[in-house]
Amino acid sequence: MSNSSIISLYTPRELLAQVGARAKALRLSKGIRQEDLARSAGVSVATLKRFEATGQATFEVVTRIAIALRAESDFDQLFHRPPRRSLDEVLERSVNRQRARRAR
Repeated sequence: MSNSSIISLYTPRELLAQVGARAKALRLSKGIRQEDLARSAGVSVATLKRFEATGQATFEVVTRIAIALRAESDFDQLFHRPPRRSLDEVLERSVNRQRARRAR
């Protein structure tokens, strides 16, 4: 499946908002105040509030918040490698890469 055939059901803004809302829900489920999480993550309370409300933050801030919430293992699914289909596919990709390098 090529990247051009993948259709997203969400806009980037919607995805950001969902991530922020999930982080807030996790924080609340653990009974952590915004001030305490911000301190643990090393970010300002304003930054945390903006992230929870909109999902907008730098990737470093999101990572800090995830670590403070003990949710960093969730990053394992982000950009995961697709499983190999067969040994032939692995060998074919290797040959194609070598040909591409030589063509330059």
